Amino acid sequence: MLNTFSVDSGLLAEITMKEIIEEISRLKNCKAAGIDKVPNEAIKLFPHSYLLLLKDLYNRILRSSFSKSRLVKWIETNDIIPENQAGFRSAHSCQDHIFILTSVIQLALRKKRGKCYSFFVDLKKAFDTVPYALLWTKLVKIGLNHRFVNLIKC
Repeated sequence: MLNTFSVDSGLLAEITMKEIIEEISRLKNCKAAGIDKVPNEAIKLFPHSYLLLLKDLYNRILRSSFSKSRLVKWIETNDIIPENQAGFRSAHSCQDHIFILTSVIQLALRKKRGKCYSFFVDLKKAFDTVPYALLWTKLVKIGLNHRFVNLIKC
């Protein structure tokens, strides 16, 4: 059963100071500054009053947008994406799938008269043909509420 409680109170809840502090602690040093031109090292030194301003700003944005990290957390909590899908997921990569594929091939070919069959599908244009009306309906069916789906549509 999907955790619909986390959709309503987790994805759309106000961002807390704890979340601000946790996200800032995850920033990596020695990385190029973003569009705001503020280096991560400087953000990590922000005084509490700046963090309060960030929290207020992010909550204003949340009212008209959505939080990727909250959505990812909800998706992982509810097992929405299968384990074998690596795209757009932290700690999952194409290299992992290449390693698994080569291992399976090597194991199959080590056996006497071993055979291995595979096929590859090029999904290069897949996102150009997404029927968005069906996607929005599916998101609601898996537990995202209409408000959140409407935020994603924007």
